[in-house]
Amino acid sequence: MKAPSHSFLSWAAALCAITAVGLFGHTVHDRSGRSDAKATGDERIGLYASTLDQVVERFRALPFVLANDERIYRMLEAPADPARIDDVNRSLAALAEAAAADALYVMNADGLTLAASNYGQPKSFVGENYNFRPYFRDAVEHGHGQFFAIGVTTGDPGYFMSRPVRRDGKLLGVAVVKISLEALETDWRSTGENIALADNRGVLFLASPASWKYRPIRPLSDTERTDIRHSMQYSGISLEGWPLLRSRQAPGNGDVVDIVKDDSGPHRFLVTRTDLPAYGWTIYSFTDLAPISRAAVLGGAAWSLAAAVLLLLLLWWRGRRAILRAKLDAHDMLEQRVSERTRELIVANESLSREIEERRRAEDALKRAQDDLVQAGKLAALGQMSAALVHEINQPLAALKTTLASAKLLIRNGSAERAAATVATIDDLVARMSELTQHLRTFARKDFGEMGPVDITIVVQRALALANARLGAEDVRTVIDMPAGGVTVTGNATRLEQVLLNLLSNAADAVAHQRARTIAVSVLHQDGEVQVSVADSGPGIAADHMASVFDPFFTTKDVGKGLGLGLSISYAIIEDHGGRLRVHNKAGGGAEFSFSLPTALAIAPAALAAGA
Repeated sequence: MKAPSHSFLSWAAALCAITAVGLFGHTVHDRSGRSDAKATGDERIGLYASTLDQVVERFRALPFVLANDERIYRMLEAPADPARIDDVNRSLAALAEAAAADALYVMNADGLTLAASNYGQPKSFVGENYNFRPYFRDAVEHGHGQFFAIGVTTGDPGYFMSRPVRRDGKLLGVAVVKISLEALETDWRSTGENIALADNRGVLFLASPASWKYRPIRPLSDTERTDIRHSMQYSGISLEGWPLLRSRQAPGNGDVVDIVKDDSGPHRFLVTRTDLPAYGWTIYSFTDLAPISRAAVLGGAAWSLAAAVLLLLLLWWRGRRAILRAKLDAHDMLEQRVSERTRELIVANESLSREIEERRRAEDALKRAQDDLVQAGKLAALGQMSAALVHEINQPLAALKTTLASAKLLIRNGSAERAAATVATIDDLVARMSELTQHLRTFARKDFGEMGPVDITIVVQRALALANARLGAEDVRTVIDMPAGGVTVTGNATRLEQVLLNLLSNAADAVAHQRARTIAVSVLHQDGEVQVSVADSGPGIAADHMASVFDPFFTTKDVGKGLGLGLSISYAIIEDHGGRLRVHNKAGGGAEFSFSLPTALAIAPAALAAGA
């Protein structure tokens, strides 16, 4: 038989060494993880026990206060007096609400409840006898009582604290406060931890895992089950199921137990526990060991890896010349790849630069196209009003012709004073036409979007001046509501005027076929913002069109009556001003378009006029 080779024996020994190191690392990490988990569990348990004390101590003095209340003395001394019972009922209800207690109630010396804070509720304690409860007997025999149980009347769990009511050494009754501990359980569940509170028999009456609640942590004896039945501590709850643990003893601090927590099968937990002698309870923390086991496996693997690395280092020292040569070859290859990659990056960078330049030119072209589109929208708005504007100018022209004829006649007749008055009228007519044409030229010229201080009320007035010719010709009534003195915003007057003119034109289109034609324009200044709205008395906007109102080329007008760009352009202009154009149908009928802009700082009137 051929003997194993030296190389094979060396590798087998190395593998055994690596495995041994891994097992040792696993043991170290597992012990360390469990030690840290126990320290954390002890800290948590202390915190939860302190929280429990804080909750209970808030109500600890209430039974004592009730036991020394003169009204309760008088009621217990005359239990047949309904007025005294009613007075105590109301007092208990008010005190329970103020203290946030579940219930306050008073029993006579036989355990019959005479008054309770829930006296007016369907499941009132009044008339119920609770002398079978341990908290009643303990209060009578020892001067105070405390007990956790499920209410036999309400079915709600709670912690009961009691005090005897005595006068001149005579027992008159027992005062009880019931508080809920469910909030503690809710807090435990929110942390994702496995916390449970057990009574003196080991029944878990509070537990963050819902499936653990009202399960004994260990098997109960027959005597313990009998005591629970007689006191009706867990009324309506069956304790016949499997205990949380199959052993006859409750787990000690630091024990490891197996518990079936969910459908995934049994889990191994590290137990941390603290006894609470003041209550006769025990609080448990169960730390799932699965993460610790996984960490221990990873730790052992890391140690094995470290051992393997050390072994490889030793092998590296033996073959350092060959490895150095391989590294030099790899370095040369890497330099070649770096050079190739550098060339690729240079080419990509140049391509990216060209793409950026092309995109910049495209954005400039888009900006110019948008400006041209805005200008086209303005000219389109002027075109829509052209007929009404011609009529508006023809009226003063006709009046001017008549007035000139009158002036000639008066001069020929030598009536100088009357002729002078007629010339003044001519001057007013010329000024009126000049103002209208000047405003039209200002609105029609191409604007480059410069921002500055603008009086929004002047913008509204100018838009109305341009639209009034059409609105008057179509018998549209306008209602204007603006603050006196003006309101200043930062913006472009011409573009804001275009938005308002577009909204007024759309409103005029909306009321064109209505019997009552009304457009309301309002400017509201409030909380550092200016809201401008244009509302009409038209039919409103159809629900299926509402989402598309501001889309480019969307229109409900007949072919040839519009391109559907006005509202889209207006929306973009308001966005450039830091606002948002909105629309909704009014409750009384008609549509309302509105936008809000931030107000600018107060400025000198001269600067305001220049910006407007």
